[in-house]
Amino acid sequence: MILSANVLTLLCRQYSHEIANSLFYTSLQSWADMRGLDGTAGFFGRQADDEHRHADMVLAYIHARNEQLANMPPVAPMAAGDDFMSQFDTAREIESRTTAAISAIHAQALAESDMMTCAWLAQPGGLILEQLEEENTIQSIIDRINARRGNVPLDPADVSQAEMPGEVIHDIDCWLKGLA
Repeated sequence: MILSANVLTLLCRQYSHEIANSLFYTSLQSWADMRGLDGTAGFFGRQADDEHRHADMVLAYIHARNEQLANMPPVAPMAAGDDFMSQFDTAREIESRTTAAISAIHAQALAESDMMTCAWLAQPGGLILEQLEEENTIQSIIDRINARRGNVPLDPADVSQAEMPGEVIHDIDCWLKGLA
């Protein structure tokens, strides 16, 4: 069965979005590498690989439905600030946008009674469950940073590397080494 034009358009956008996410996380990996934050760099590198794998999943599904990438928007990764906390704040924003995009695909497929796409999105290891995990992981890192900083509210105007003690960054970086 061929995909509807609406669902195909959303899937092509999702492919582009996942590639942009991969590039974004690669840039964060580079940022962390240049600062000697090995745990953080490793974490962002794994995130980049996961996002690229998601793009591959979307493309494979498009092909399985006898379609091809069409009208794909340009890949435009987001940029993060130049301090430790902004990397995670921007990652949270990226993951939130990704959740909204995947939800839009599911809603459109459901509206069109495209149960194959709905099932594909919701299957174990599918985009919906993977996205829940990614959002939860980023939020848990932000929560850990917040707790380690003494429950100081994470106001972006208030958080910079200069204001975040080096031991907090070091502790979070060491903890991220253990996330696999």
